[in-house]
Amino acid sequence: MGRIVNILLYNDLIRNLILLHLMKNSIEEIFKILNKFLIQTKGQKRLFLFLGIINMIITNLFLQVFLRLNFIPTSIATLASQLINMFLGYIIYSKFVFKRNDLLIKKVLFKYLLLMIILWLTNFNFIYILGFFGFTRNISALILIPFLALISFIIQKYFVFKKNL
Repeated sequence: MGRIVNILLYNDLIRNLILLHLMKNSIEEIFKILNKFLIQTKGQKRLFLFLGIINMIITNLFLQVFLRLNFIPTSIATLASQLINMFLGYIIYSKFVFKRNDLLIKKVLFKYLLLMIILWLTNFNFIYILGFFGFTRNISALILIPFLALISFIIQKYFVFKKNL
């Protein structure tokens, strides 16, 4: 019986060492990507931030109005504001930040739409979750803006508008 326990403990130890090694490699890769992101963006972050602030102000004004109208559910309010954000964002980010002139490529449109769906679901769900911690829907929406913007920039730069499509 003691031998079986020793074998099981040894197997657990090996499995944990392998997982630790994989996590270490994953963390190193994440830091490499973040380092590349922070250093090599050719002013794109500033332009994205500036245009994003304009887009955010317009989008958030619509979202706040929609949320104030208590007869509109949060899901519909966030969806409507996300559609406004998507339309404005696709045009300004593709053309001015990532210098893409081929706006009607189906693959790019699909990737951008996929990103917008992910952001909308994240926004909707976290507004709901933050409500459990006593935040109003409006304050929750404001809190989420910087996180959604960072996620959006990274995915647009390295996935949606990547030059070698």
